Amino acid sequence: MYRELRAKHGPQKWWPQRTKECFEICAGAILAQNTAWRNVEKALDNLIAGDAISPERIAAMHERKLRRIIRPSGFFRQKAGRLKAFARFVLSYGSFGDFSKRITREELLGVKGIGRETADCILLYACGKPFFVIDAYTRRLLSARGAIRGESITTTSACFSSLRCREACGFTGNITASSCRKGRRCGKALIP
Repeated sequence: MYRELRAKHGPQKWWPQRTKECFEICAGAILAQNTAWRNVEKALDNLIAGDAISPERIAAMHERKLRRIIRPSGFFRQKAGRLKAFARFVLSYGSFGDFSKRITREELLGVKGIGRETADCILLYACGKPFFVIDAYTRRLLSARGAIRGESITTTSACFSSLRCREACGFTGNITASSCRKGRRCGKALIP
C-alpha cells in the first residue's frame, strides 16, 4: 500500500511548516483540533506575525491576547489555555530541544487537551520520533483496504511506532501524508 501511495503521490513534504520553529508544528497540532486547516493557517499566521511562535512567548503572553491571535482556529478560549499549558509543559524540560529528545507519548497524553492524534503529530513531525498518526483519513484508507478493524487502530499505530530508526520517520510521515491526500480526495466513500 505504501509503495502504491508513494508511486501515485510521490514523497510528501509534511507538515506544512512556515517557520524553522518546531514549536510551530506543536501549536498547529493543537489548533487543528476540531477545525479546518485553513483556519489553523490563519491563526498560525497571526502567531508568526506577532512573533509568538515559541513556547517562551506563548507562556509569557496574556491569555486574552493569545485568544485574539488564535481566534480564527475556533474554540479559541479553550485552545488558548491549552497552548499556554503546553508551552509551560515544554519549558519544564528546559528547552524545546530537550523536550523533543526526552518526551514520551505517555507524558504527552497526560497534558490536558493532548489526545492520541495530536500527541502522535507532535512526536512525528516536531520531535522526529517514528510514530504513525492514525487520523480519520488514515482510518478510512486502512479500513477500506481491510488492514484494520475498529479495535486494532492502537495496535496498528504501535506497530509502525516500533520501527525505531530515523528512516521510519520518513516512512510514517509519507504514508500519513499520502493517506490524508487520498482520504481528502475520496471523502467518506473511500475506494482503494
